[in-house]
Amino acid sequence: GGAAPGRPRPVPAEDPRSKCDPNAESVDWRAHGVVPAVRDQKACGDCYMFAAMASYESAYLIQTRQSVDMAEQYFLKCTREFGCDGGWYGTVWQKMTKMNGDVEANYPYQARKGMCKNVTPAGNYLVVNSGYVSNGVAAPQAIKNALCQHGVLATAINATRMFTGYKSGIFNEGNNAGGVNHAINIVGWDNSKRAWLIRNSWGTYWGEQGYGWVEWGSNLVGYGTMWVEPVK
Repeated sequence: GGAAPGRPRPVPAEDPRSKCDPNAESVDWRAHGVVPAVRDQKACGDCYMFAAMASYESAYLIQTRQSVDMAEQYFLKCTREFGCDGGWYGTVWQKMTKMNGDVEANYPYQARKGMCKNVTPAGNYLVVNSGYVSNGVAAPQAIKNALCQHGVLATAINATRMFTGYKSGIFNEGNNAGGVNHAINIVGWDNSKRAWLIRNSWGTYWGEQGYGWVEWGSNLVGYGTMWVEPVK
């Protein structure tokens, strides 16, 4: 039968998205092998770049059935506008509609700006489209729908001292003051916890092996949530 208007088209069975039901009690994209390994941004304020590349790698794997390890360092070195003083994942994807990304092997991570090598990127790593789930902090159902449709999402949070010290369990500081200051990825949810499963870029020593549970609404989690579609 035809898909209902406004509904995403059904995904073929071999597509990992067929395993993701936005009305499920819980979803963990790690179980389907489409979440890249946890990385460590070190002393460079480029969380936005790690969030951008993780979503891109996940979507690329879903679309092409091939895994890729994108170089966060490439855009730090080969563009003027991206560096260690913060930024926005959406701006990175905007750049990638015109400028091909490159792979980790060509540009190993150094956590600083540097000289661009004159190397032709190893593949076709461009962005076709990206977009916001909604304005401000997206509603849980909207984020779940986008997670199932696009894979790993990028989002922002207010990373407080308490968040920095998170070890395990469900993080809820009940804090919505201030603004967002850190980019992370959403890789799943659990309704019984009322929380997102997030992937951070502070290495595996932070949280639960680099992941954490953040309660819906805490610390503005879900603000500026975006999805990306790589070139097929």
